[in-house]
Amino acid sequence: MFPTAAVKLFGIQNGGYIFTIMFFFIPASSVAGFLVIQFGKDYISFATVYWIAGALTAINIVLLYFFDDSEMISRATRELHQIQELEAAAHNAPAGPGRANK
Repeated sequence: MFPTAAVKLFGIQNGGYIFTIMFFFIPASSVAGFLVIQFGKDYISFATVYWIAGALTAINIVLLYFFDDSEMISRATRELHQIQELEAAAHNAPAGPGRANK
């Protein structure tokens, strides 16, 4: 996830915080990979590691396919946007009998 997607998805206040947490997991996954290889190299074959990495990549592809990067907004903000759209539509509606455009 890119920083701009994190900010757009979670908002300006939470986007930086969530991206910081994501940056923490990069070295954590490197340490975990080192530990698995160091202590499991006698028990896990390279083919098994290959298939595990392939499965994780496939899961990532599926998650990215369904990723919705639209902005998360609160119910109150969504209702405000709907009211503003309705008011704009009513204001721009053609004048009928007994109605005058403002």
